[in-house]
Amino acid sequence: MDQGMKEGTYAIPGGYALYCNHHDNIVAQYRAEPNKGVRAEEVLEQFLKGKSAESNSILQADKKLTENEKKIQAEKKKTSELEQEKATFKKQQAEMKRTIENNRKSQEKYMKEMKEKMEKERKQQQQEFNRTLDCRMQEQKYLLEKGHKVKAELMAKTVEDMKKKNTLERDANIQTQKALLDQCKKLKSSNSCTLL
Repeated sequence: MDQGMKEGTYAIPGGYALYCNHHDNIVAQYRAEPNKGVRAEEVLEQFLKGKSAESNSILQADKKLTENEKKIQAEKKKTSELEQEKATFKKQQAEMKRTIENNRKSQEKYMKEMKEKMEKERKQQQQEFNRTLDCRMQEQKYLLEKGHKVKAELMAKTVEDMKKKNTLERDANIQTQKALLDQCKKLKSSNSCTLL
């Protein structure tokens, strides 16, 4: 036990229990030893009294060391929890960035598809208008050739009205398309800002 005291064997958290174990083993060995003489118990009592202060100091040191160990473990646990929170936050942040990027790509794809669809519709309308206009002009030409001047003039007025109407419709469609695209851009930028 003295060697253990010198080497600091009991100067650890839980050292007092180890000390008591060694102490009890030594007392048991001493009592089991035969032919100790008449004063054996008296000598043992003196020995134990001498070790009382030592035992008390080990107990106090053990309490402090155990308390410090608990604090250290609590700090380690707290640090571990903070690291886990940090890792979770980074994971959430990465997920949010992926979501933002996916939304951006989706919106860009939608905008591109919308532009293509509008352009396709505009071309189809223009082709339809051109076919109708050609048809009316053919009719006007036919009426002129057949000597139906009044009907040809009415047809010419109809053709002019069609051209004006087409111009107005085209301009209205262009304005509508621009307004839709502007709304999409605003929605895109407001969504990006919200997600950021």
